Amino acid sequence: RFVRVDLPQQIVLHGIRGGTIRVDSLATDLKSAPRLDSEGILQFRFGGALHVDSNVDGDFRGDVPITVDYL
Repeated sequence: RFVRVDLPQQIVLHGIRGGTIRVDSLATDLKSAPRLDSEGILQFRFGGALHVDSNVDGDFRGDVPITVDYL
């Protein structure tokens, strides 16, 4: 089954000490017409440019909202 996958423009991750880091300019290895396999699975990778302020360290967490529409 074909799907459309939308990734966010940027991802903001929050540290336990109050700092934030940002990932933008997201890119993916998804093909132009992604399709679920016979088990309903689609695996792909994405990455982007990581922006870190000089005074930020520690563990960071955040949500990555990925929207999938079944075509």
